Amino acid sequence: MRQETGHCTIEQGRQLHELGIEQRGHCCYAFPIINSHPSFDGEVTEYIPEYSDEPEFFETSRAMWDGLPFVCVFSVAELGQMMPGDYYATFWAYEKWFWVDLRNEDPRRVAGAGRPDPLRPGHATEAEARADLLIWALKAERITAEVINKKLLAS
Repeated sequence: MRQETGHCTIEQGRQLHELGIEQRGHCCYAFPIINSHPSFDGEVTEYIPEYSDEPEFFETSRAMWDGLPFVCVFSVAELGQMMPGDYYATFWAYEKWFWVDLRNEDPRRVAGAGRPDPLRPGHATEAEARADLLIWALKAERITAEVINKKLLAS
């Protein structure tokens, strides 16, 4: 399995960041410098970097060290640490990953009796399902970004 498949998508990483989750994951997608142009103000004062449009998978510490713009993509384990309580679960059914709120839903109903629920799309990886759960929980105000950030820093 490629290392990238054990992490949420770059779009989910962006959404989590926009919802207030700190960029503290171990891995990220960074936009490497492909060229740099001199800035002229009578003389060369600085070099302005030109970043690639295609992100590459990096360790976050390396991207930070190199000063690259990046988006953290959290692993299954990191997302598990951030989960809002022990009443949410992810499960595998019909060759996809789903998540459920165990207080209000029966996993068999979410996946359907013999077919997936069209209102709840499945995900290719468990990390994507967990990230989707966190995005939903933040938007539904079931948990705050401050609580998730504390859990992330404690792990």
